[in-house]
Amino acid sequence: MAEGHLPDMNSELVLSTRSGALFGHYAPARLDGWFERVHPDDRQTLRQGMLACVKGSTETACCQMEFRLEVTSGEYRWFLARYEITRDGRVRTSHLLCALRDIEVGRQQSAMLEVSMLRFQLTLETIHDALWDMGELRA
Repeated sequence: MAEGHLPDMNSELVLSTRSGALFGHYAPARLDGWFERVHPDDRQTLRQGMLACVKGSTETACCQMEFRLEVTSGEYRWFLARYEITRDGRVRTSHLLCALRDIEVGRQQSAMLEVSMLRFQLTLETIHDALWDMGELRA
């Protein structure tokens, strides 16, 4: 890999056996195939984040990002990726290690909680009006 640059997109990927559960028979063999599975809206942000990590000056650099990946079913799911980049002598990037964690369920639960909290807040803000209207009806 060139100094301060992303790895060659033709770089071979070494995937764990668990990656088969995510990608099935279509597991990417090269880095460009992996980037093709990243949601189009997330690709540029992912590239910029990885590039910032690669441009670091320490022997080992770590970063993490959230983005959507296309899985075997064809749907996009949210993942948390943790990257570790190692350099040979603090100059050239020699290895890029990535660990993925499926966070789709957690993101869905957070969204549902946010909606629930908004409904509760709106109820609190308008309950006084409803109680006042009920008093007017009784009078």
